Amino acid sequence: SSSSQERLEEDILSNIGKPIMVKVSDGRIMVGIFQCCDDHVNIIMTEALQVYMDKEEKSKYLGQIMIPGAHVEKVSIYKDMPARVEPNDGAKALMLLGESQKI
Repeated sequence: SSSSQERLEEDILSNIGKPIMVKVSDGRIMVGIFQCCDDHVNIIMTEALQVYMDKEEKSKYLGQIMIPGAHVEKVSIYKDMPARVEPNDGAKALMLLGESQKI
């Protein structure tokens, strides 16, 4: 219905500027600041990092990226995370996932 669509759009808009985690279909995990998405769930994020499960490997800074909606598997909004995550904080960012909420 249109009212549920409007609520969903409001929820999405209320999260602009917040830190998010996106898991993509090839297994990569991106962490960054949510900027926008469209009807196809293409997501644009800034200050993006590719983070690794291996704590020994440093995260890779990507900057501003667009993730095609077809490859988005999961999106989480961080409740308690600094707006900027330094490259060596990727493992810490992953640890915070337990405190995140899925949208």
